[in-house]
Amino acid sequence: MKTSPLFLGFGLHNHQPVGNFDSIFEQAYQQAYQPFLEVLERHPGISISQHFTGILLEWFEKHHPDFIERLGRLIEKGQIELIGGGYYEPILAMLPQRDSQGQIEALNQKIQSRFGRRPRGAWVAERVWEPSLASLLADCGIEYVVLDDAHFKMAGLRQEQLTGPFVTEDQGKKLTVFPISQKLRYTIPFQPVKETLDYLRKFPQGRGPRCVVMADDGEKFGIWPETFHSVYEEGWLEDFFTALEKESEWLHCVSIGSLLDATVSEGLVYLPTASYSEMMDWVLPWNEGRAIEDFRGCLDSGLLEKYGRFIKGGFWRSFFVKYRETQQMHRKMLSVSEKVHQIPDLSDIKAEALRHLWAGQCNCGYWHGIFGGIYLNHIRAENYHNLIEAEKYADQALNLHPVRHWKEDFFRDGGECLLVRTPSSQLTFDLSNGAELAAWDWLPSSWNLINTITRRPETYHRHLLKPVEDETSEGHSASIHDLHRVKEKGLEKWLVYDPYRRVGNISHLFSERLSLESFKKNPAVPTRAGFDFLSLEADKRFEQAPAVTFTLFSQGLEGLNHHDGGYELKQVWKYNTESDDWTITCGLTNQSRNHWHGYYGIEFGWSLNAGNTYDRYYRIDGEKPEDPNLGSTGESHDVREVSLYEDWWRIQISLSFSWPARLWRFPIETVSSSEGGFERTYQSSVVIPAWKVDLAAGKSWSTTITLAIRDTSKGGHP
Repeated sequence: MKTSPLFLGFGLHNHQPVGNFDSIFEQAYQQAYQPFLEVLERHPGISISQHFTGILLEWFEKHHPDFIERLGRLIEKGQIELIGGGYYEPILAMLPQRDSQGQIEALNQKIQSRFGRRPRGAWVAERVWEPSLASLLADCGIEYVVLDDAHFKMAGLRQEQLTGPFVTEDQGKKLTVFPISQKLRYTIPFQPVKETLDYLRKFPQGRGPRCVVMADDGEKFGIWPETFHSVYEEGWLEDFFTALEKESEWLHCVSIGSLLDATVSEGLVYLPTASYSEMMDWVLPWNEGRAIEDFRGCLDSGLLEKYGRFIKGGFWRSFFVKYRETQQMHRKMLSVSEKVHQIPDLSDIKAEALRHLWAGQCNCGYWHGIFGGIYLNHIRAENYHNLIEAEKYADQALNLHPVRHWKEDFFRDGGECLLVRTPSSQLTFDLSNGAELAAWDWLPSSWNLINTITRRPETYHRHLLKPVEDETSEGHSASIHDLHRVKEKGLEKWLVYDPYRRVGNISHLFSERLSLESFKKNPAVPTRAGFDFLSLEADKRFEQAPAVTFTLFSQGLEGLNHHDGGYELKQVWKYNTESDDWTITCGLTNQSRNHWHGYYGIEFGWSLNAGNTYDRYYRIDGEKPEDPNLGSTGESHDVREVSLYEDWWRIQISLSFSWPARLWRFPIETVSSSEGGFERTYQSSVVIPAWKVDLAAGKSWSTTITLAIRDTSKGGHP
């Protein structure tokens, strides 16, 4: 029987996160986007699909308009089909439907207006699929998407059945879905061209014309480690396209959209919630991630190939459980979206508010795997910056009072938060976690000053303890999933894990014996005790005299319970409407039968993006310490005031004390994976003023902190 021709649908997804450094955009352009187009131009017999996110198209228009022109010419020739998707590359399933549809239509219109063609297909960010997306995409005029073959295998299909597209539906609305070959994702461009061709020659027959799809990140062609050398300098891509043209009698490299007309459906399929297999592993808790990694390692290659499709990790939304920081940013996004969509459609500022809201939905800061993701502080900061900007527009349009407070289940998890708004700030206190200050949105700069992340175990940390050499074959690059590189030696020494969130307004009772170095290395030391939230009282005249009182309780270092007394803390946060300062009065009462002496301290983790640059620094009592960087560690005594400066965004944070304090300062630095290897990243600067307290049973003690944030672009710092 004569073998039918095989269509290879070849697609690339190209994206840079909102907030990524301009130098990274330029590097990606020079090493991936531009050279790929140059090779493609030399091979007119090759047609492909490309997806560029809206942020990337805007960057090309501003910095390399000639690239847009070259792209347009290749589209006119039929060599490139542009695929749509969410404008700012959001995880569609995590958005309110109105925002998903808005983002898809925004990119559709961008492509239509610039290139004269409306996309037939859409790129589903990180291939995170939920069944309801079928109707959502169909309502946006999308005809097809590409998803990993893992999705199809979880639906009960075997590899030999994946020889063409399938149809799925939701609420009777149809969508064509093409399976992406994991085998091709791993051979292209990492293995010799011959290996890919040998695999394609053995591709099984289908019901009609056969097709196989390879769609993956465009950055793997030049940006991923060693790929610029192998793909362009050694000529892998040139050889690949040449080989495809040589084999054109039976193998046709085409755009994915053209397969809609060249193939027939293999049938109906209902795909479960899923993503690519690596993502479903990454979302698991660290110990379960190790377990699934170990389980795969127990299977030999034959068993893995035969039964591997039954190994399924987690569900993408569980990132909201794994990382409280992701949950918080997502809930902030939902809250802002609700406000923005209350703005009348004809309002002049709604379009601007939507632009910032959608930019704040860019997926890169909401998860973590082999890429830096949520551990990249500048990516999180830009997400928050855009969400705060959008909220400012909404508050203005809705004419909301500039001084107000309200309680709500902000995290949508059954707990309760207090939110306080002033003309310059919005504070979020997590009442379910000791009234910790989870966010301080500084409105003049649209900056979350407590945008930090807690240090926690990750599945891959064990590879850091036992590094694996890069594995390459025949001079070709290893896949990014197989590399365990380190960007600096001795990173294992920085693997410290936090027993609580390193945010703000965290009260401690410390033993006199506890040293800064011991606490920094092990924050779970038994010589430290925390506080639990008991009650909240807000001034009834809050708009005129903003003040809130938190009552908290600690078992102390002795582990006392309520029947034994313990230690009660009353915190009064009072806002001065004239000076735009906060005074925080902390009153500690010994309700136990014991005499207690030690230190009371209050912790704040200020996130100012960089720990070791000249324009981010401390001043203590008006003077720079010997090492003033925000990444420095130090202990100071008899301190009356400490200030942190961020001169890039022009922010000054100052805490002054009614009684001289012992001051601890140190950075929170995480160890995480990225496409370039394991790296250490500055997250925040912890400051803990503490006072020596000697309390007999039934006695009380108090101190007052004045906390001021200033916009230094208006002058005022030394």
